[in-house]
Amino acid sequence: MGWKNLKLSMKIMTGIGCVLALLAVVGVWAVTGLSHVVKDGQQVSEGNKLRAELLQREVDHLNWAKNVSTFLLDDKVRELSVQVDHTKCKFGEWYYGEGRKQAEAMLPELKDGLTAIEEPHRKLHESAALIKKVYNKEQGDQGRREAEAIFTGQTQPSLQLVQKYLGELNETSKKNILSDDKMIAEARTTQAGVIALSVAADACPPVQAIPEHVRLVWNNLISNAIKYTPPGGEVRVSLSTDGRNVVGRVEDTGIGMSPEEQKQLFREFYRSERAKALQTRGTGLGLAIVKRVLDTYGATIEVQSTLGKGSVFIFRWPI
Repeated sequence: MGWKNLKLSMKIMTGIGCVLALLAVVGVWAVTGLSHVVKDGQQVSEGNKLRAELLQREVDHLNWAKNVSTFLLDDKVRELSVQVDHTKCKFGEWYYGEGRKQAEAMLPELKDGLTAIEEPHRKLHESAALIKKVYNKEQGDQGRREAEAIFTGQTQPSLQLVQKYLGELNETSKKNILSDDKMIAEARTTQAGVIALSVAADACPPVQAIPEHVRLVWNNLISNAIKYTPPGGEVRVSLSTDGRNVVGRVEDTGIGMSPEEQKQLFREFYRSERAKALQTRGTGLGLAIVKRVLDTYGATIEVQSTLGKGSVFIFRWPI
């Protein structure tokens, strides 16, 4: 991927249309099959989160290397402002924190690739520290050639390996974690039951986003609506435009939330007591991640909820 392509701009209509079209065939969900469907949805959601994480780190490291290159080539850039500690970049925090452990627990096939990426990732960040050490622009051109040699001999090869391993890890996750297609195919086999799912989608203009991020947003919102809607309820999903934004809406007739709970809704690890009582499993991270993804694109999300009657989540993605 060249420097000019560092910004991943893709039409999300494919991703949104795919999700909505798949959901449209589900129809009415069975009581007896609902727990199985929700479990599958959780697996798909976790898999999409992992793939979104890996894809975002590919972009992050390309931008990181671009900043190093710009420092060497542009005399107007006087200081190299990149993270030199490989444990403190976003991928490093994930890799040396709980993220990697959870990924390997979910999919042991990732272990070899995650082990292999550690050394080139460390060398990549160390190369920036070396460049900083040998080349100070305030002291003239002294050290420029040595810095350029480090970039050519260590930064670029390490970057290529990091990108290679991240791509392979993403492919491994795609092959081994339940996909949206398979989840819906299995959902179609459930009996006609008591939780109804309706879908409505208008023709909308394209916006820019990584498709994995779009799937992550839809999967979390729809999965939550299903999990917290008791038998006899309804979940409604819609897609429209207000002229300036593509508007996604997920509405349920579930347990609802109090005003106090709504204030904490997008905080990491937060789960209300009613949510815990209805669904014992859950990390409390889903909506926090949704908010973070939407913030990345300048999109917004709001919630309207009445305790005991249900909730409506509305996100607006700029066109």
